[in-house]
Amino acid sequence: MISLILRLYLASDTFLHEWDERYHALVAKNMLKHPFMPTLYENPVVPYDYKQWASNHVWLHKQPFPLWLITISYYLFGVSELATRIPSILFSTFSVYLTYLIGKRFFNKKTGLLAAWFHATNGLIIELVAGRIATDHYDTMFLILIELGVWFIIRFQDRKKPAYLILSAICIAAAILTKWLPALIIYPIWYLFTKNEQSNGVITGVKQKISNFFLHLFLVVLFAGSWQVYILKSYPKEAHWEYYHQFLHMVTTLDKQTGGFFYFFNRLFVSYNELIFLILGFACYKIIKRQQIHFVYASLLVWILLPVLFFSFLPTKMQGYILFVAPAVFILSADYFFKLKEMPGNKRQLRLYALLQFCIIVLPLRYTIERMKFFESYERSRVWVEELKGIRINHKADSTVLFNFPYPIEAMFYTGFTAYESLPDSVQIENIKARGYTVLVYSNKKNQRNQQKFKKF
Repeated sequence: MISLILRLYLASDTFLHEWDERYHALVAKNMLKHPFMPTLYENPVVPYDYKQWASNHVWLHKQPFPLWLITISYYLFGVSELATRIPSILFSTFSVYLTYLIGKRFFNKKTGLLAAWFHATNGLIIELVAGRIATDHYDTMFLILIELGVWFIIRFQDRKKPAYLILSAICIAAAILTKWLPALIIYPIWYLFTKNEQSNGVITGVKQKISNFFLHLFLVVLFAGSWQVYILKSYPKEAHWEYYHQFLHMVTTLDKQTGGFFYFFNRLFVSYNELIFLILGFACYKIIKRQQIHFVYASLLVWILLPVLFFSFLPTKMQGYILFVAPAVFILSADYFFKLKEMPGNKRQLRLYALLQFCIIVLPLRYTIERMKFFESYERSRVWVEELKGIRINHKADSTVLFNFPYPIEAMFYTGFTAYESLPDSVQIENIKARGYTVLVYSNKKNQRNQQKFKKF
């Protein structure tokens, strides 16, 4: 319940956020008309460059799964800012419960509950759910899909029911249709979990393991690959360019999103807990000492460190890239908290353990309070949004073009107009009018009424 309340509170802004929520919202809205043709500019009236993802027509810059979810939300609840965030709110809240289940399965109920608390109150995750920071709903959905895929694999290993294997494959395919190949992290986690079964006396034949793996991989490729084949046939030039653009993330810095090799290690420190490296060190110690459940620690460490190391070598860096490691961080943090209670020692050592426990609980909450902005003035609405909602009443959406507006993506979302940030010349205006469009040019002069700000040509 706390998780849901915090997410609803932060998601109640009555405007779309600049990066990247506004693009996701507009494309999802357009997909109400054609679910398998994602478009940004639904009706471009001036020439565009299909290589410019922020201003093109067919929009393949992101994979489609979160867009489909937002489109379904619009269909059920109407097109609005909150409806844009409903899938993230619901799925993120459910992922808290998944963290509890995995923590309970790997360790015990107390560990699962504390891990769920860390998940429910993490400021970075809540801020992404609200769409306030870059990569927003995509990273939110990627986290839950990876976690759900892991949970179904655990259930499959426990119960040996093929349905769980199929469900896991569907989740990982959906994850690929969200944030691409980092979804394959499931396979090393799965391998180490089966090694843990062996250490506990549960034997599975090698042939059966290989068969399960290839069935899972086949289903993932089938489900995720179908979309790739579709866009390559339907929108070949856009698809090829976007695949190349994805490759560029690996060889050069894009959109000025850079950082040193230790960028993501620092993000672990800032986004979760200053004691994170002590927690990870404790898990490494358990593996070295070969405790009974050391393969569980290995699974969780691989879940965290493999993506962190992989993305550390890439030149383009954004904090959301490693968000899907969060459940493993929460589970290891909760385990370390309770292990500290069991450690023997003299009075001084016991005081140190108590201090560490205090810090594990309190330090993450400080970051949550900062991100929630409880004690800061924060405007939850924007004047220009109301201006847009007012002007759309007087003009036909599909035959109106708006120029010189500083927020063209939002303008198209709220009005249905075709909107541009640029100022047209007289020749452009006459050509567009000759094609049957109404042309509006926005003026941001002060002390003008709403109708006067949108001048008709």
